[in-house]
Amino acid sequence: MIGVTAGGTETFAAGGAVGGLEMGGVEVGGLEAIGQQLLNRPNPTAPALQVEPQPSPTEQVLSIKVAIDRDRGVSQVSVRAVTSVIKQQTFEISATDARQLEAAIAQQLKLSPQQVKALIRYQVK
Repeated sequence: MIGVTAGGTETFAAGGAVGGLEMGGVEVGGLEAIGQQLLNRPNPTAPALQVEPQPSPTEQVLSIKVAIDRDRGVSQVSVRAVTSVIKQQTFEISATDARQLEAAIAQQLKLSPQQVKALIRYQVK
């Protein structure tokens, strides 16, 4: 029951009986009950939370160093990456052209060509 007095004070009572502690004209026990009802009722207007799965890289590549050996026609690739620790990976690619190298490295590391281009450093022997 809600009552308004001439002074504008509101009182709330459950079942018509006023009991419990009142603060500023509002019964505290009644507020708890109203709060529980509001928290426990479903909200049909709120959309359900949708979680989009996103690929989370398990490691972050710090740098890519490529040593091109034109005489042998191969390039030595050294990758520094961090997971929970910094690790270094080394592999060889049988190409010396920058575009071919960047495409092969992007495929090997599962990175975009733009990411590889930003991280790569060349050394020609």
